[in-house]
Amino acid sequence: MINFRSYDRSQRLLLPLDLNEWVADDGLAHFIIEAVERANMHAFHVSGTGSGKAQ
Repeated sequence: MINFRSYDRSQRLLLPLDLNEWVADDGLAHFIIEAVERANMHAFHVSGTGSGKAQ
């Protein structure tokens, strides 16, 4: 079983209930989220053909 990651079956959660527990208030992640929320999404082309992977 060298190619597999070990795991703990009794582990309840892989992530905290609130990701803010892991990200500082002044963390770069907050800046990126705010920048994306302010971006004009109509400026991007989205393929409507339904081919390929989910966007």
